[in-house]
This record gives sequence, C-alpha cells and structure tokens, in this order.
Amino acid sequence: MSAMARTGRFNGRYFLTKLGTARDMVLNQMSNPEAAAQGGGLVQMFQEAYKKQLTTIIAVTGAAMAPAINAESASNPSAFEKLVVRLIPRPSPRSVAVGDVVAFSSPLDPASSHSLMVRRVAALEGHTMFTTDDEDYAERVPAGHCWVLADSEELSPPDVIDSRAFGYLDMRLITGRVVYRVRNASDHGRVANSPVSEAADAAVVEGEVDVEAIAAGMPAE
Repeated sequence: MSAMARTGRFNGRYFLTKLGTARDMVLNQMSNPEAAAQGGGLVQMFQEAYKKQLTTIIAVTGAAMAPAINAESASNPSAFEKLVVRLIPRPSPRSVAVGDVVAFSSPLDPASSHSLMVRRVAALEGHTMFTTDDEDYAERVPAGHCWVLADSEELSPPDVIDSRAFGYLDMRLITGRVVYRVRNASDHGRVANSPVSEAADAAVVEGEVDVEAIAAGMPAE
C-alpha cells in the first residue's frame, strides 16, 4: 500500500509510520542471522518491509474483552467481531503502553497458530505489582514482560485466561495493538487504547481500515 490514504489524499503521517515500521522489521530480521542471510541486501530488505501492510485482521469470540470488544457475546454466545491489529515488530515499553489492547500468542501454547489472545496491558516492566492474597507483598514486573488482563468484570480465572492464570507475558509474544473493531457494516469503531498509542495509530487507521471490505460477509445484525 502506498502512502495515499483510502480517501486518495497523501497521508504524510502514514508514510512516516511505514518508514519507521519497515526499519523495525529490518532490525528484527538482522538480529536473526539465519533470516538476515536469506533477506538479501539491506536496501532489498527495507523495500520488502515497506511494501507490507501495517495491520492484520483477526476474529475474536467470547466475552473476555466485553464491553469494549464483542459486547454482543453477553446475549449471543456465537457472536464474534473482526479486529484490526496494528503490527508491532519490536514490542517494548517504547511501543506498547499501559491501557493498550494487544494481540499476542498465548504463553500456554505459543507455537500454535490458533492461540492468539487479546487482552489489555495493566503493567509494564519496572512497575510494581501488589498481591491481593492473605500474605500481601509487592514485586516488580521483570524486564521484557508485561501484565495483561481481560476487560470483563464478570469473568475471573478459571473462566477467563490472562496474567492471573499464566503470569507475566513475555513481550516478544505480542503481535500488535488492536486499533479497530467491526461487528458489521453499521456497528464498528476505534478500540480504546492509551492516549499516546491512539495518537500514534490514527494515521494507520486512516490509511488501512476499510470497514466495507472487513464487514463483507459478516451478519448484518
């Protein structure tokens, strides 16, 4: 996709975002000797990275993230929504903030292509966590990790799986940040993230979110 917004206007912020993401993708590739050897020259790797979409689309079911995502699941267990995920090649506290909704490979089954989960970041490395059991104590989130929770106040472990079940999440398992939700062509919108991330993602939403295409084939109501 070019730096033109879907409206046909040049989207300078989208162009700059694509450049930054392509850089991060190349740095990731270069950190892996085997992948770097297969990637060709630096210029070629950058060109290939720049051509890629900044987002991917996933589908979610269940009420773990209701009401922000898939609120209909409370009355309809078969309800689902499609989510637009902004890809984050090098997830870290610089690119992920507390309050962000992230998609990640389940630490319980990271090798499975069907184990992608969506939860909200509650704490990042260096933040202090306090227990709520009888023996209260505090501990810091270790480097390179975060604490993620389901949004639903109606569910708790073992009925929902989040950091209360699997502990700190290795940030390398994060695929990206959820920026948009689509239930159908008339029910869709931005997903609430941290203010900093929402501002950073605005150009990506403008440049790549095509509700009509995403909602194609989905139930009207």
